[in-house]
Amino acid sequence: MEKAKRERPDDPVLIYGAGVIYAAQQKRPEALQAIKDLEAMSGTSLSQAHWIAKVYSVLNEKEQALSWLERGFEAGAIGDFYKDEPIWRPIRSEPRFISLVRRMGITH
Repeated sequence: MEKAKRERPDDPVLIYGAGVIYAAQQKRPEALQAIKDLEAMSGTSLSQAHWIAKVYSVLNEKEQALSWLERGFEAGAIGDFYKDEPIWRPIRSEPRFISLVRRMGITH
């Protein structure tokens, strides 16, 4: 992953992947840097909102994860969404997550 990131430093998929790995390893500063990089790429379109929310979810930053999901949904920046994805485990039972999934039209 590190080699790929050096070769393609502006690839949002690699930044997201590294962010999730750092978060899972409890490397908070590195995970937050990945979020910061994705935020910069995202701009006002919030194009990276889904991935930012996932990194926050792995960090167990529930408020931030839910906020990014809601903002991304409202901006039309959330594409395919799998509510049962293990990455959402920390927030899956949160009323805001349940409400958001319902508003997205996801029933099962």
